[in-house]
Amino acid sequence: YLQITPADWNRLITPDPGNTEVWGVARLNELRSVPTFLKQSGLTYDALQTLTETQFFSSQDETDTIPEITLDEGTDPCDINDDTLDGLDDELLDRLHRFLRLRQILNGSISDLDTVLTAFGHTNITDTALGDTDTALGDTDTALRDIVRVQRLGDRYRQSASYLVTLN
Repeated sequence: YLQITPADWNRLITPDPGNTEVWGVARLNELRSVPTFLKQSGLTYDALQTLTETQFFSSQDETDTIPEITLDEGTDPCDINDDTLDGLDDELLDRLHRFLRLRQILNGSISDLDTVLTAFGHTNITDTALGDTDTALGDTDTALRDIVRVQRLGDRYRQSASYLVTLN
């Protein structure tokens, strides 16, 4: 249903220890700079703000182990050059990469993907959460299968996925 190419699938499920290949930087610290992160991720500033406000990338309480990313807007609110991202580490960058890659494959919004993943209780996008190429659309309850189900319903009823998962 999603028509994911083998190359896209491999980019989605293959971890990049140190995240240097995926993000195109030599050191993690380089990505803490918002202008660098925007350039390497292809996101707009507004999209980055949306990303930092998602449930998928923010802790809900003290017991939550979800890595959190926050945007420090620096001293000059009119200049993004001194803005930084706090909370970046290898694990969070891996989560960001997979989230953004899945969003790109689905051709959807950050908010919609966040809503669908959190509605189904998915806290990570990994090869085991997604399933493998043989079982992703099988009986295994995976993130990808949930997304496909909601997208099919959305297509059938001409509603957004984020709207459908909010219905009781």
